[in-house]
Amino acid sequence: MSASTSPTGPAERDVPVRRERRRRPSARVRRAMLAAGGIAIVVVSVLIAGPPRSELPYDPTSIEPRGTAAMVDLLEGLDVEVDVSTRLDVDTVFDGVEAGAAGVRVFVAIDRLGDDQRAQLRDLAAAGATVVVADPESPIHDVAPVGVPVGSAFGRTSRAPECDALGVVGEVRHGDWTMLGDEASADAAEATGARTVCFPAPGDVDGEGWLLAVPVGDGQIIALGSPEPFTNALLGEADNAVFAAALLGPRAGDRLIVLPRGELASEQTPLLELVPDAVLRGLVLLGVALVVAVLWRSRRLGPPVPEQLPPVLPSAELARSVGGLLHRAGDRGGVAARLQDAAGRDLALAMRVPVDTPTDDLLVAFVSRFRFPEDRARLALQQRPVSDDEELLEIARAVQELRAALSRPNEPAGTVTTDGSRDR
Repeated sequence: MSASTSPTGPAERDVPVRRERRRRPSARVRRAMLAAGGIAIVVVSVLIAGPPRSELPYDPTSIEPRGTAAMVDLLEGLDVEVDVSTRLDVDTVFDGVEAGAAGVRVFVAIDRLGDDQRAQLRDLAAAGATVVVADPESPIHDVAPVGVPVGSAFGRTSRAPECDALGVVGEVRHGDWTMLGDEASADAAEATGARTVCFPAPGDVDGEGWLLAVPVGDGQIIALGSPEPFTNALLGEADNAVFAAALLGPRAGDRLIVLPRGELASEQTPLLELVPDAVLRGLVLLGVALVVAVLWRSRRLGPPVPEQLPPVLPSAELARSVGGLLHRAGDRGGVAARLQDAAGRDLALAMRVPVDTPTDDLLVAFVSRFRFPEDRARLALQQRPVSDDEELLEIARAVQELRAALSRPNEPAGTVTTDGSRDR
């Protein structure tokens, strides 16, 4: 059957099938796509996460386990006026309080205050207010940490207060029972007798305990070894809520001022606390996107492709190729100059003289030593314009004769100076 009568038809056989290769996007397009993908990841993550929440420990606006927002809600539910502020107005803090100065309390969970604010708190205590400081390292009170009971190492424990001021409190439960005291607690009984000690230290050490109430003027400063019972995670355990109400808002209509932190940019504020949490999350997401991009670009999919190294040409082949290029260009002078330069270098090495010796001096020394014809030596060493191929061939023959003369044995070896004399 002929091709014209084939069932498939001649057109189907003769026309080749063209396969279009799928074009890959350029490097600029890939970088733009990668940047757009990273921005999309950051935007979606921010939208999913919602507004940033405060993660500072013991923050009265935080609903995290270590926050104290539940304590604020509890006291407000007991008709206690709660004011969360980092500023103190000593002149108006007692206005509108039915019990006067005795009905004003200030709560400091972590002392990041300045010296001026600490002085204002002491003045408030001297005027009749109660200042509750739950930071054992705070310089507001005159006591300091003296140790931690052994039982605290086993987790949360419960203890009952041993003072009349907290008679309605059954047990307080948490895991940080840091005891407070000072050097004078064991020696000066008169000084310690003026203090109220709740939750005393094991061993009946006078003047040491987890809660110390120190009289200051008409008021008092209550020092606590830890703010843990007031946190959202522990406020519902044991009688922690009753303890918070009895200590910070015992009567309806009292005023509680909560100082969560020192003022921003004060010298006690760590630098990282000045950076918003959303910025830190964005930097983390950008770092993750960068790592993913590096892994994506560094991995080579498919089998490895062997890389062809450049071919190594033999010297004869290289010389033949360069000669062919010069022949096509018609550069007779360039060819002659290369031959004469190579002959001059070989002659200088054979006669043990510097390779930069002038050609005329080298020629005189060579002719006198090897008894070589001077005209042939000048033709082989001195460069001149070359007009035709015959003159180029004559130069090549002269160079060949010079090399042959260098390879023949002659007089005893010695160094010939440029003026033709022999230096033995």
